[in-house]
Amino acid sequence: YIPWNKGWSYRNDGVDIEPCSDEINTNGFNVGFLEHGEWMQYDVDVKSGVYDILVRVASGGSGGRLHFSSGNADVTPTTFAPPTGDWQNWESIVISNVIMDSIDTKLRMYVDQPGFNISSFEFIETEIEQSSLPTQFVAAETIDEFSIQMNANKFIEGPLPTSPGGFEIIVDGNSIPITEISVNTENPRIIELSVDYILNSTEVIRISYNGNQIKAKDGSSLEEFSLENVRNTLNFVNQIPCRIEAEAYDFQVGVSLETTTDIGGGENIAFLDPGDYLDYEVNVTVEGEYSLECRTAALFGTGGLELQLIDAAGNVAVVANPSFSSTGDWQNWETTTETVELPKGRYTMRILITQAPFNLNWVEFSLPTAVSEKADNSYTNLEIFPNPCQDVFNIQAEFTQKQNVSIEIVNLTGEIIQARKLTGVSDISQSIDLGGDPDGLYFVILRLEDGSSLSNKLVKISR
Repeated sequence: YIPWNKGWSYRNDGVDIEPCSDEINTNGFNVGFLEHGEWMQYDVDVKSGVYDILVRVASGGSGGRLHFSSGNADVTPTTFAPPTGDWQNWESIVISNVIMDSIDTKLRMYVDQPGFNISSFEFIETEIEQSSLPTQFVAAETIDEFSIQMNANKFIEGPLPTSPGGFEIIVDGNSIPITEISVNTENPRIIELSVDYILNSTEVIRISYNGNQIKAKDGSSLEEFSLENVRNTLNFVNQIPCRIEAEAYDFQVGVSLETTTDIGGGENIAFLDPGDYLDYEVNVTVEGEYSLECRTAALFGTGGLELQLIDAAGNVAVVANPSFSSTGDWQNWETTTETVELPKGRYTMRILITQAPFNLNWVEFSLPTAVSEKADNSYTNLEIFPNPCQDVFNIQAEFTQKQNVSIEIVNLTGEIIQARKLTGVSDISQSIDLGGDPDGLYFVILRLEDGSSLSNKLVKISR
């Protein structure tokens, strides 16, 4: 029986405690004010066996979701914590037939969806033999841009058959090649699958299994499953050609943000000095000549930057050195255009400030129509504003011809929280309300008729 107590917790990520009225909680405190992705980790000494986990929850809202993991593998599926009518009205939920092993020395509980408090959880050993339970899919998630892990409820026997071994991975509705499958040596619950494809954070990824070749160490076969969700944990990667908002960096040195009055709203980077820089993750989808546009403003002086592409080995290629004249005011925006050659591939794009002062709102890479494989359906304008937003934000886009467009709002776990389908449109002007969703980072994805997609980050903040 593991009640919440900071002295018992090995680590936690951002959780808070508050006085608790749960009658079976002897410590007098519960965990509350939970946010998506927060977790608690405990040191545990496990006797191998099958357990029921009794979790004490309370929710004065609409409830939430949670799961348990050990050794980087989920040991339970995501489980619903229901509304109980009050934040101190405590009820028990039971997660049944959880197989635990003596290698499980650190146990984590994750918040998949906030909206509940937790008082305690109790592991109750059952009399069920592990071998009597089927071998089943528990969860799956991305490891990196080239591989996925699938978690089973039992230890898997290796070595595994030649790929794909009965597995199929579907990305945005299309099957992708699997090049290798293997069992993780440290935690045999995990099957690792390598793919001949670059995964990105905005894609909806599913996994299926149809076969009898994968077996647990007790000899039972992995049960077939179809189109299970793969939790997409990848960082956002800008798919060039696209527009990259200056404030949507992954790392920066020396820059500050300020609210912009430019079209589309949001923020720009400001207070720049030579030597400051910003990094963005990019994937150049087509090699060739691009039009590079930089949106800048400056009260006085001349600005300049060096645009670098850094590959996985750390090799740096300088692809552009644009400079910018003053525009008469820090919020009087102008666009500077030049031509650049970009190699195809996955890079860290670095914007290195070489001359200042100036403000930068965005940079945009566009392929000439003659080069673009999908020019007929290309967009001529895309704006998402305000960004950050509080509840409601707007999408505006124009296309070169009428087409069917799908709009998807995706959270960090890869779940589509809102979707709209528009038929035969040449422009979009839509308002979307996220008032019922938690603060944090989202992705706005427009899927076009030819199979291409446009995506952008959106940040939701509190009032």
